[in-house]
Amino acid sequence: MKNRIFEMLTNGRDKPSGAATAETPQLDMQTVKDSLQDVTKFVAEHPAACIGAAFGVGILLGWMVKRS
Repeated sequence: MKNRIFEMLTNGRDKPSGAATAETPQLDMQTVKDSLQDVTKFVAEHPAACIGAAFGVGILLGWMVKRS
């Protein structure tokens, strides 16, 4: 599976699309890259927990939509 987000961040497209205003906080791209690497590492080390969490979130969202 390709990690397109990581590729996009590492291929020099560090600037977000659209102009940033004074009210819009600017993210430090190095922080974003580090966080993405941490998440990728966690998912690689704990795949069952991540699948279980995704399943639980899906059940919760399905239950919430069904009750609406």
